[in-house]
Amino acid sequence: MKKITSLLLALLLVFSLTACGEKKNPADTKEETTKESMDESKEETKEETKEESKDETEEESKDESQNEAAKEFDRKVATGEGTIEKIGLGMSVGLDAKELKEGKGETTSNVTIAGLAFDKDGKIVKAYIDVAQSKFPVKDDGTFETEPDNATFKTKQELGDEYGMKKTSAKIGIGKEYFEQANAFAEYIIGKTAEEVAAIPTAKKDDHHLNVPKDADLLASVTIDIGAYQKAVLDAWENAIEAKGAEKLGLSISTKLGHATAAAKDDKGAEVQFETSAVLAGVDKDSKVVNSSINTAQNSIAFKKDGTVETDLTQPGTTKRDLGDKYDMKKASKIGKEWFEQIDGLQAFSVGKTADDISGLELDKGKAKDADLLATTTITITEYVENLAKAIQTAK
Repeated sequence: MKKITSLLLALLLVFSLTACGEKKNPADTKEETTKESMDESKEETKEETKEESKDETEEESKDESQNEAAKEFDRKVATGEGTIEKIGLGMSVGLDAKELKEGKGETTSNVTIAGLAFDKDGKIVKAYIDVAQSKFPVKDDGTFETEPDNATFKTKQELGDEYGMKKTSAKIGIGKEYFEQANAFAEYIIGKTAEEVAAIPTAKKDDHHLNVPKDADLLASVTIDIGAYQKAVLDAWENAIEAKGAEKLGLSISTKLGHATAAAKDDKGAEVQFETSAVLAGVDKDSKVVNSSINTAQNSIAFKKDGTVETDLTQPGTTKRDLGDKYDMKKASKIGKEWFEQIDGLQAFSVGKTADDISGLELDKGKAKDADLLATTTITITEYVENLAKAIQTAK
């Protein structure tokens, strides 16, 4: 009996110890729970941090986008009283260059542009004034530091304070940047005819300033040479086209280097070809084109093999429209039309179109796919389309 009792007690002890071994220690349970909680907390924090980082990145991206939009160039137009009857795009072109010597070789194209709107009496009611001053350096050996396709250019208005005229201007009294003086000139010519603008009295200041205003009122805000502006205004009137019904005026300008640009090779010296295109658009209250004027100043500066300038820089540059039949595209044209005729076709096509209509045009290697447009215009129109859409969109 005692043996049976002892055996039963032994079995009970074993079962008791086994049960105690399976039961978790409260301290261990607490540690595990704390660890799990910490892991979950870390994971949540990690996720929150990722979300916050994503939100911050999106917000920063949004801010940067807004800042870029804010930096977008806002072209100023001078406006007076009167109804628009005609619009005119005028250009005056000058070329300059430095021979390829001592690392100072450089080519410069100065295209002065006047985008104007006239009333029934030929008086200016809206005016844009700008200069596409484009410079491209050439090394002593006739090669280029920058690939021609990578060259970018801004107009003097687009440069704003970066043009750096204010300090020089301050030395002679008025302390105004280029864009301030150009805008002041635009304001001054409002209400005048092109002939009256051309007749503004000027005087020679020095060899670089042959036509500085003599009029005291104008001289108070404009001390730059205005000779090229007078020519551009007169050219705008001579090329004026009907735009009755237009309420706003837009101007867009771009410059690139042309296909004739080439580094010196063998016995041939370097050549730099500038192409400055401008589009003026008169639009109605619904932002649809009433009429548009398009032109390109395509001019080359050539060097001899020894680095001296071959082009006669005393002669003014020209535009494709001014060249007319002399541009000599008709023979090579599949539709037998000269450049100005094809551009007239694009201008006619633009009537009644919005900026979205123009920017939405389908192009194939820069050429129109639209059958109606293709019937009159087979030239590459990429830049004209971009400038036209921008001119419509920014019209004031």
